[in-house]
Amino acid sequence: MCGIFGYVGTPSNSMRPIVGAMATALALETQQRGTHATGFAAWNAGRHVMIDKAPIKASDYVQRDVWCAAMNATSLIGHCRFATSGDPRNNANNHPFTSRRYAMVHNGCIAAHKDLA
Repeated sequence: MCGIFGYVGTPSNSMRPIVGAMATALALETQQRGTHATGFAAWNAGRHVMIDKAPIKASDYVQRDVWCAAMNATSLIGHCRFATSGDPRNNANNHPFTSRRYAMVHNGCIAAHKDLA
């Protein structure tokens, strides 16, 4: 199953280390729920979204530069998982899933995912 984490806040320069530490701790804690892939969607104050995902476990993921850049966000959703539908090496199978306006993560397996596409 999945590990889902997130935050909503207003990270200033003084808040950035706290937000970064909290989000990293959440990612590492949820890693026990799945090690096949990790990803996030983060929004900054200008409502721009940054999305990144990779077929690696959270403890490796949080070492990446893109994770550090996400700590400037005002909100973030993230996900760690076992492969529940499809091969995690195909990044299209990994969370978050996005459209032009939305990003989402979920817990579990959507059996009818091919019918929904």
